[in-house]
Order: sequence, then C-alpha cells, then structure tokens
Amino acid sequence: MNLISKILELSPLIWPIKPNGLYVYNYHRIGDPNKTAFDPNVFSCSETMFEKHVQFYNANFDVVSIGELTKLIKQNVKIKEKLALITFDDGYIDNYQLAFPILKKLNTPASFFIATDFIDHNVLPWWDEIAFIIKHCQQQQIKMPRWPAPLNLTGLSESDKIRFVLKQIKADASMSMAEKISQLKSAVNWQQTKSLPDRELFMSWQQIKKMHDNGMDIGSQSCSHRIMSHLSAEEQRQEARQSKERIEEEIGDKISSFTYPVGGTHAFNKTTMQILEEEGYQIAFSFIAGINHKINTDNIFKLARFSVDSNCTVQELKRRVNKATISHYLK
Repeated sequence: MNLISKILELSPLIWPIKPNGLYVYNYHRIGDPNKTAFDPNVFSCSETMFEKHVQFYNANFDVVSIGELTKLIKQNVKIKEKLALITFDDGYIDNYQLAFPILKKLNTPASFFIATDFIDHNVLPWWDEIAFIIKHCQQQQIKMPRWPAPLNLTGLSESDKIRFVLKQIKADASMSMAEKISQLKSAVNWQQTKSLPDRELFMSWQQIKKMHDNGMDIGSQSCSHRIMSHLSAEEQRQEARQSKERIEEEIGDKISSFTYPVGGTHAFNKTTMQILEEEGYQIAFSFIAGINHKINTDNIFKLARFSVDSNCTVQELKRRVNKATISHYLK
C-alpha cells in the first residue's frame, strides 16, 4: 500500500481540509448503461444519483458558471474559496431530458460542451460505433496492422472489452479515426448483419438554446470530436473556429469555453492552446483529474476536471477529491 492509499484511510479527516480552488466535475451521459446499444462506459450516473450529486455540490461548494470564471481570469488571483463547476461533454439528449430538469429544479448552473457535427448531422460518434462493433463480434483477440501485439479480450466483461479496445485506439495517432475503424472492422471480420438501431442520441439546437436561455452555459467540443493533437494545425483551427461560429449562430450569444475531445495529457498540445486563444476562447478544460488552485495564463487552457463515472456515490466523489487533496499537501 502506497503513502496516498494509507492516508486515504483517514478520509473523514481529509475532506474538511480540502484546499481552496476550482473543482470541476465532468459528466457525459445520464441514465441506465444497460439499456444502450452503444458504449455503456459513457454513462456517468443515473438520474437519481445525479440529483444527489448536485445537492452535494450545492452543500459543499459555491457552484459557479463559466461567466463567473471568466471574471476570475481577468482578476488573475488565487482562488480564496471552494468553487465547483458542473460540466457535460458531447451533447447527448439525456443531458436535456434528465440532467437539465434537475439542474433547473435545484437552481444550479452547469456547462454543456457540444460537438456540433453530432447535432447537425446525427453522426454516430466513433466510440459508440466501435462499442457496437465490439458488442457484436466474436473474436477474443484483436490485432490491428500497426499494433505491436494483439489485444486479448478473454475473460473481460463487455464494458471492459470496449474500454480496453478504445484505450488502444485513442492512443494510436498514426492514422485517422475513420481508418482505424475500417481496420478494426477488417480485424474482427465485421459483417454488417446487425443493423444499427434507430437512435436519437443527441440534443437538437432548439433544446440547446432552451438550456442556454434558462441560464446554462454552452461551449464547444469541436465539430467532429476528433482528437485535436492528432490533427494538423489547420484542421485544429477549423475545428475550433467553425464549432464556435456554429454554436453562436444557433444560441444567439458568444461562447468562450472549450473542452478537448478525449482530453487526456496527449489529446492537446501547445499548438491547440494557442489556436484556441487566437480564435477567441478564454478558457479550456482537459480530462485530467485535479484541483485548480488558481486560474491564470499558466493553466487557463488546460484546467483539470474530475471524471464522474460508474454511477459513483457521493462518498466516491469525496474520495477522489481527498486523493487530490493529499497530492496537493504532499507537494
């Protein structure tokens, strides 16, 4: 057992001493993962659990909006209180159907980051397509041409198989996502005998505007949700500019925030951040866990977020913060 694990056993003593800063909690889908034909791992929690989470944030933090954060940016000061920001990525329809009514009932702001192609064209996200393929293939080993070794899926649950394959595909920057999906289909001898179910996966622009008009922030997660660091500078600029223009056109207001598709350490780079600044964004979020102790030019385009997943309880949310708190005090 490492030092952090040992200290975590003192969890009740750690929570009260969490430092001041911005705590960003990130969601994707709300609902039952067992009822989807696609990727179950995209579901953050149930509707009931989400309401408990929002009540928890309101009781323990000052829950803020993107607008309030941008004011802090201009002040360039260390945060002297415990702030929370609730974010949603991708633009799934359950954000509107299930999460929005709870946020409205509890008078709590949140920010929704939209991949505009999903709204405009009803595109099936690449991770959901990959999940659908894995769910309906029989292979226990998958070997793509450029992978050094096959992935062994023997003994894994369906959701773990999907997670395992997606992790490998996300890490491969040697080709486009379309090429990777094509190679995956060849690797599993994919036959399109299982047709895609009828689906209404994403919100409409009318629904997005209604949330905006009711106090929710809207931001960009690019057009296509391709991994930004895998693209050329020109492609990255196109993703940042066109998605911003499209959202502003539909909601009738300016936007200032961006979240990186996938969002891990290697999902964006200095070029990405420079382009966002040049295109008029003021703030951007990664998918890297941590507490933002200050918001300034050093971190304004790589703010940390805690992932909410696996229908985690309030106690698990506390545990994740406690782990970050320990890391902060051990520095």
